[in-house]
Amino acid sequence: MENYYELLDLREQDDRETIENELKKLNKTYRQRANHKDAKIRNEATERVNLAARAMVKFRSDDDRAAYDRELNEAKSQKQLQEPLIDIDFYAFLGLPILASVEEIQNKLNQLERNLGTLSNGNNSATREQQLISDARNILLAPERRKKYDEQVTAKRNFERHRDREKPVPIIVGDVEIYDWISLEKILDQYPDEGLFLLQDGEIEAWLKWSLGQKQRSAWTREIASRSLRSDTPFLEFEEFQRLINPNRSFVLYEQGGHPRQGIPIRLHQIADIPKLADSNWSIFRLRLDYILDWMAEISDQDVLKGYLAIPASENADIQLERLLYSIDPQLPTPQVSLQGVSDQTIDFGLLSKWERAEREIEIIQSGRGYLYGMVKTSAGWLKMSTTHFGGRKSALSIEVIPSKLIAEQDNQCQLTFSFLDGRLPPISVNIIVRQRTTWQSVTNVFNRETKSVGEDQSRSISIDDTQPRVLVKPKSRLGIIAVVMLLLAIGAVFVFTSQNGSINLAVPAVIQGWERFESADVAIQMPSKYGYFSFEENLGNVLNQMSSMGSQFEQIAEAVRQNPSLFVLWLYDEEKYGTASMSSVLVAREPLQQSVTLDQYLDAIENLYNSSQFEIASRSIVSVGRYNAGRMVVITTVVGNIQVTAITYIIISNGSVWSVAYGVNSNDFEENIVIYDQSIRTLELP
Repeated sequence: MENYYELLDLREQDDRETIENELKKLNKTYRQRANHKDAKIRNEATERVNLAARAMVKFRSDDDRAAYDRELNEAKSQKQLQEPLIDIDFYAFLGLPILASVEEIQNKLNQLERNLGTLSNGNNSATREQQLISDARNILLAPERRKKYDEQVTAKRNFERHRDREKPVPIIVGDVEIYDWISLEKILDQYPDEGLFLLQDGEIEAWLKWSLGQKQRSAWTREIASRSLRSDTPFLEFEEFQRLINPNRSFVLYEQGGHPRQGIPIRLHQIADIPKLADSNWSIFRLRLDYILDWMAEISDQDVLKGYLAIPASENADIQLERLLYSIDPQLPTPQVSLQGVSDQTIDFGLLSKWERAEREIEIIQSGRGYLYGMVKTSAGWLKMSTTHFGGRKSALSIEVIPSKLIAEQDNQCQLTFSFLDGRLPPISVNIIVRQRTTWQSVTNVFNRETKSVGEDQSRSISIDDTQPRVLVKPKSRLGIIAVVMLLLAIGAVFVFTSQNGSINLAVPAVIQGWERFESADVAIQMPSKYGYFSFEENLGNVLNQMSSMGSQFEQIAEAVRQNPSLFVLWLYDEEKYGTASMSSVLVAREPLQQSVTLDQYLDAIENLYNSSQFEIASRSIVSVGRYNAGRMVVITTVVGNIQVTAITYIIISNGSVWSVAYGVNSNDFEENIVIYDQSIRTLELP
């Protein structure tokens, strides 16, 4: 027969109505815990729900209770429940728990024997203790005898506990004596810090178990205390203990500090309160999301949780909270979004050359309630994005065009698509447009044009294209030729050096950390210390002979260099890449300035010298180089062996001279080296 008084921690001296009310509270508490995420707790609580239901049948009326008490007393008398007859509790004598190991018992017995010493001779007290040690050894070190003895000791201890249940001992909280379970909630609200200490220290558990005889509540208390010791928010665990006392107590969320006395607690009485309060207290709700879910598991309709848990989980707490709110209230308004930096759903980068970089910033702005989260993707490989995800009230997205991947000489278009969490907002598409600049066409080529007689017009008009200014250039003038020659020489050097077999005599530069200052005559420039000098006097003839063999265009370049060797001031190369197709070179040249020639006219003249499908002018601009304005031109060509080379030339007019600085490298390595080139030109020192 089930003894509901013992099994459900009820007091036999209470009247029927008190017991019935206590059973109702227990039933509610058990039902809440029957939804717990821990399977062990859930199964145990389910058994208790069924037990409480059976007990309530026995206490529906005074007659039912009287009949149950008679049956219970008869069962007790038949069982002849009485105190087990054992004389000595050897475990208490040894100061060991009942689960002590054989080794622990053996060591303790040996220690007591040693401590007796000579007192055993004629000393009655020592003789009595020696007898206890001997009896303990005979019983506790023999497995079968110990097993039977342990059953008797356990029965005796349980009898003593049940015998003392009629005399509860109070627990003291804040100098207040508490004798019953229900009164504990109110006093713990007044003294939360001391209450948490008593919970974690195990005193409340011991009081429930030994003074009130409430074994089940004692076990739950121990479980909550253990979690609170591991938690960074122990007062939330303490709140769960308070709800164990009073199942009707509201669920409480504390602010960041997690203390009842810090800020105003947020109280939730029902599930519908979560969507009402979450948006105005978002940071607290996302921080305490696990506790909210545990509370929902205790009290809510399981369909809400099932719908929420059916959605694939995210590690982002904001996303999980937003999904929970929609699971509770599917009619919640969706967050609103706007894109800044976008005009009429379009971003037009305009006209770009092959080496121009172009970036745009887009801000994704949320308005309204909730948490905005989504992904962005592009349909083109030439558009680089800083991120593929965004979230929160304000997010930044940088997009960059990769010019080298554009389709040349036509408009390039793609779509940037923004999609949003779980499809609650329709996707937004933004059109991206880039126009690829074509190669500037010239009408004359210095190496192919016919020589004009002296009697002909001294000047003629040269049209660069319809968008460029019209300028006058003297046909027999050397204007711009040296700049083109040295630029192409820098291009040719990549192939020529790659083809060498060690026949060039190389000067050994001084090697220091970082960059090095290279100088010749009255000009200096800095490059990384891996660069070295190229000796014009010792090696120029050999290089020009090999360049002449590369084709008629390069043969004319070589001839121009032979006629003007003194114009070339400084030539550097990347020693680490010497002999490879990735080698980079730098060439500095100077020629006298022809009177009344501007920087723009000089650049126009250079363009006129490229009238071949072998060359492409990728970009042309005016830039600031220290205290100088410099022309900047990027040229691409293909040399023998289908090696594509890119050279960047800076033109500076200063003190009656035109200075040209050309950097050349394999096109595959151009983007890697352009940062070095742009830094280097700013270190140029001119007389």
